[in-house]
Amino acid sequence: MKNFSVNPGDLVRAVAPAWKGTVENLALIKSYIESLGLVVQITDNIYDQNEPIYSNTDEFRANDLISAILDENCKVIWCIRGGGGCPRLFQYLDKALPVQPPSPKLLIGYSEITALHIYLKRKYNWSTIHAPMLEAVVDGTYDQSSESVVTIVDLLFNRLSTVVYPELTRLDQGPPLEESIKAPILGGNLTLCQASIGTSWEINTDNCILVLEDVWTDAFQVERKLDHLKQIGKFQSVRAVVFGDFFDADSQELVRFVLQRFATDAAIKCPVFVLQGIGHAEVNIPVPLNTEGEISLSQGAYRLYDSGLGS
Repeated sequence: MKNFSVNPGDLVRAVAPAWKGTVENLALIKSYIESLGLVVQITDNIYDQNEPIYSNTDEFRANDLISAILDENCKVIWCIRGGGGCPRLFQYLDKALPVQPPSPKLLIGYSEITALHIYLKRKYNWSTIHAPMLEAVVDGTYDQSSESVVTIVDLLFNRLSTVVYPELTRLDQGPPLEESIKAPILGGNLTLCQASIGTSWEINTDNCILVLEDVWTDAFQVERKLDHLKQIGKFQSVRAVVFGDFFDADSQELVRFVLQRFATDAAIKCPVFVLQGIGHAEVNIPVPLNTEGEISLSQGAYRLYDSGLGS
């Protein structure tokens, strides 16, 4: 998906592959996307109030997503909300989607949507964006003028060639980098990355900068998930690990201890960093995935750069 860009009048499909948003916010979502100069399509009856957990039945959610992926007029698939339920859709996607990729679409979302990022990377090698979802953009969770939201829009309209993240803190005890680490950025939510193991959509972490974040996951659970990924070799060929926010954990001090212990484990051979501002916290800087990333050391500070959708 090199040199991706939307133009005024392009179509955005707003989909709800996981939990429900609020019905009242659907009109706000429509107004927001139209304010960007884009056209929006939201499928009728997108929320089934008789479905107790997800936005709708598995089949409805899958068919809506399949329709968006196959829609030749669609440029962007922007998820309304995360939560749970995305992996339940893959049995339908596997049957309905062609082997040859349709016209590229840019998927936007994070958290539970990590499953879709991984799936579309494996199936079509598409780039996607780990970023706020529409419900949070219109309900005030993220101010529409904030970096978390404006960066998405700038990426969509190709007004931003490189995303520059706040300074990284290095956790491992390796020597300072003599050369920049350049590799595709992959990852997202730690729980979903772990959930992919042993499935048809298992994440491939070879030769990547792996970004991981999570929410509602206590320190011992973070360590359990990292231990699992470590024990099956998912970090053996990783070029670097960057931990984002672990929001609403039992103790940030304990989480930091777990991440530090991971970084100094003899089995981890790559540099390990932490970075505030990626994940479920107040700031959620978008991360283009399956795009070229770079970690460099300059004047004593480590920085992560993402070449965005121009790579």
